[in-house]
Amino acid sequence: MGLSSDVSSQPRRRKPAIAVVFAAFVLCAQLTAVASVHAAPMTERQKIDALLDDVESRNDLKFIRLGSVHSGGEAAQMLRIKLRFAGSRVKTANEFIEYIASATASGHPYLVVYPDGRQVSSAIFLRAELKRLTQASAPPKTSR
Repeated sequence: MGLSSDVSSQPRRRKPAIAVVFAAFVLCAQLTAVASVHAAPMTERQKIDALLDDVESRNDLKFIRLGSVHSGGEAAQMLRIKLRFAGSRVKTANEFIEYIASATASGHPYLVVYPDGRQVSSAIFLRAELKRLTQASAPPKTSR
């Protein structure tokens, strides 16, 4: 009688195999999601958003507009406002660079200043970033 009462009073333990199987399932689902994200080419809107996010995150750079120095966050905010005003007239990342992110409406170019003091036009900077982004999101090439 003591044996049966001892067994029933102990809490039931879950088998660790279930936890391992569940963890493996979650890991496979995450890897599949990551692989599918990298396999699909970016849409033009995703490219524009990625460029804006890149500008916003660049704390090492200074952005110059009409002679005033701006942080990446300030520059991205201004570009988002200009993009909103442009509406559907800007459809591609290249149009975004050319018509929104290269110069003021009066034609004064935007500049990017690197930590070493080197200055480039924002168009050159953004085209290089766009190339980097699209190469990173492109599916790997297979050899024949």
